Amino acid sequence: MTISNPKQTALRLVGELNIKNPPFDKIEKLAKIGEPAILPLIQVIQENPDSFIRRHSAHALYLMASYIKPTFLDPKSQNLSGLVPRTFNFEKVIAKFKSDVIPALEKAQNDSDIGVQYFAAMTLASLRIKTKNGGKTFARIIEKKLEALEQDSDELYEELQFIRWYQLFVEMKNLEEAAKDAVPSLIKLFNYDTNVVSGAFIDVLAAIGKEAEPALQHLAKYVGSSLGSLADINGVSVLTAIRNIGTDEALNVLINGYEKGAPRTSVLNTLAGFEQKMPVEFIQKVIGDCKGGKKIAKKTYAAILGKTPIIESVTELKKIVAEESNLETRLIAIDSLAQIGEIAIPTLLEFADDSLWKIRAQTVKSLGEIKIKRDDVTAALIKALHDEGSGDVRKQAAYSLGLLSIASSLEELIKLSKEDPDHSVRYEALKAIAKIKGEPEPTEPPKREKMISSTSLKESGIQELITALDSPNVSTRMVVINKLGRMGVGAKDALPKLIEVYQNDTNPTIKAAIKRSLRIIAIRMKYKTIDELVAAFQEGKIAEEKSKKDDQSAIKQEPKKEDPIIEKLVKEIPEMIGYLASGAEIAFDDIIKKFNCKEKDVEVAMKKLIDAKKINGSLNLFKGTFVKE
Repeated sequence: MTISNPKQTALRLVGELNIKNPPFDKIEKLAKIGEPAILPLIQVIQENPDSFIRRHSAHALYLMASYIKPTFLDPKSQNLSGLVPRTFNFEKVIAKFKSDVIPALEKAQNDSDIGVQYFAAMTLASLRIKTKNGGKTFARIIEKKLEALEQDSDELYEELQFIRWYQLFVEMKNLEEAAKDAVPSLIKLFNYDTNVVSGAFIDVLAAIGKEAEPALQHLAKYVGSSLGSLADINGVSVLTAIRNIGTDEALNVLINGYEKGAPRTSVLNTLAGFEQKMPVEFIQKVIGDCKGGKKIAKKTYAAILGKTPIIESVTELKKIVAEESNLETRLIAIDSLAQIGEIAIPTLLEFADDSLWKIRAQTVKSLGEIKIKRDDVTAALIKALHDEGSGDVRKQAAYSLGLLSIASSLEELIKLSKEDPDHSVRYEALKAIAKIKGEPEPTEPPKREKMISSTSLKESGIQELITALDSPNVSTRMVVINKLGRMGVGAKDALPKLIEVYQNDTNPTIKAAIKRSLRIIAIRMKYKTIDELVAAFQEGKIAEEKSKKDDQSAIKQEPKKEDPIIEKLVKEIPEMIGYLASGAEIAFDDIIKKFNCKEKDVEVAMKKLIDAKKINGSLNLFKGTFVKE
């Protein structure tokens, strides 16, 4: 689709908008002309005495904004070029919106015509432009629409038919707190049935947050046994609005709702989002309900227990961390123990040596964040600096020692900053040292892994990797060991050297890494243990046929686009990593075990998700991990 002479076409189309209901395709065509149409449209809005021409011109700008919205809000996002002609210049349109359209529409919110006000306010809200008068403009629009309902006027109703309740609320919530002036008008909507007024106005109240407190008494009416099965009023939206109001009164509304029979898990989930501590009696009731057999989701139970520092909560959280099989639930419980504070320290210390590195890492981090110096805490954190199984544990231990400013740990931290094979651990140790000494935070030093880059590693033959195992650089050896482990059967020729290092190397970190890699290789070569693999290799019993077959499997080309396992990973990985905090890391091996897939499948799926902007983060192919941003 192309438009010849866009400017002339724009002027012609603007002149044809002088009727009450022009064909929509004329307005749409104006919007698709783009930059050449902008100034003529602005001139009409500012100068033309015909309210319908002004209204339709503002409508055209609203449509034009919908085309540029993704790129306007995020320059890195893909533009909607498939919806507009090739002559539509996104860069020029966005520049014109910033320089001319936005100021013009800010003024147009005070136009005498409600339609001009509507399209001006909708355009600005859709682009997240929070103007001083935005909330007041939306309030006037709501009042005008309600006037048509009150008067039961067909003529007025038809006049305002272009104002759609749902679409109004979708754009309006983008203003967030800036829409606070519309709260009194929004409250009036509680008086209408949801088949007349869209229940989406609750989402606007939720977006406004604390300034929506005058609506709290109306929201409270929906927090009862029927929550979650309300006509067009979304129960989750009601709870979100109450949580975002966030006052003590809002907290009490939810506590009362819980006691009156509102869905336990939904209400407790919402209460867990409050900053305030919960009344002791309420938490004791929740504990009693759970022990009495009432259904409460474990994650929710773990989260709410951290809201009051009582020993009963500590006891329950200890049980969850010790017995629960779900890792995320255990991590939430540890976080709740940290929120409880000092009385939870003895319990946290019990999990500092847990068999799972993620539990150990979260525990040592929590011990620091409680911010209470104790000899037993210091001892546990210094011990964690030597954790052989995970750099994350060592990193969090350094972080906590810095947070607590433990001077007695300086010698260990200095050693860690020089010798640890993990760059991020060394840097965290340097930051902790600076914090303890009261010095400025150091600039992140360059990574030491210079011998093998990601590109050269990918291209390296097995012999080059075997040679690199003798490198004096510990970091380089770690990179190679991890790579060989991920190669699985493809690392068969490196087994003699790997076994030699496994049996003779005295560095505990290298030893632990070799053990992990050999375990992966053993599993993929159908041996139950490392010892069984080593014995079979030394006796020459590794079947050549099986090795060839597995080699072919290990060097398969990237899965085809329609491969079902790739589709499954692309669908489920975002949910799997959703709970991770920014900067957190997830190992490919965790995903491989969960989905019974190959490393290459994970790599392909992760790249697809990153390219599609469905997850934010980066791949570390050295370590075989994804780091969330």
